[in-house]
Amino acid sequence: MGGNVFHTTATRLTTAQLLLLLEHTKMALSPYFSGQEITRFFEDKLTHGDLDVVVGLWTGGDGWKGANEVGTCPSNPPGLKVEKYMNIDEEHEWSRKEVREFCGLLAEKLGARKWAKNGMEASFAVPLSVIDNDTTLTGEDDVSQLKEASTS
Repeated sequence: MGGNVFHTTATRLTTAQLLLLLEHTKMALSPYFSGQEITRFFEDKLTHGDLDVVVGLWTGGDGWKGANEVGTCPSNPPGLKVEKYMNIDEEHEWSRKEVREFCGLLAEKLGARKWAKNGMEASFAVPLSVIDNDTTLTGEDDVSQLKEASTS
């Protein structure tokens, strides 16, 4: 979601690339979100502009309601305990610092170059090269399996 949030021209994705990016995204986010939904897209389109993923997260506290922010992703913030964010429950009160850390963590796991938080929504600029560098994705076999899974 966010479309033009990063004010750059994005490379349009083929359906095969979109499906590989989808699988990469699901694997990267699965430790942090128990449920993920991918918005529908038309597989018969020749190209796609972006991938929209909807996840649910308890948003107690002021952190998610705070100011809009943008961050770059050189690496995890120093001293960040990844495990802290793996099973956050409804009792957790988010601080603005935790929201920035979490967005940075997700960006790193996704292979994003930038992230932006706008209201209750976060966007990530993920370069297409992540699907080439993800050794768990092997190419056309994965794409045909993903297509079959998405139609069943």
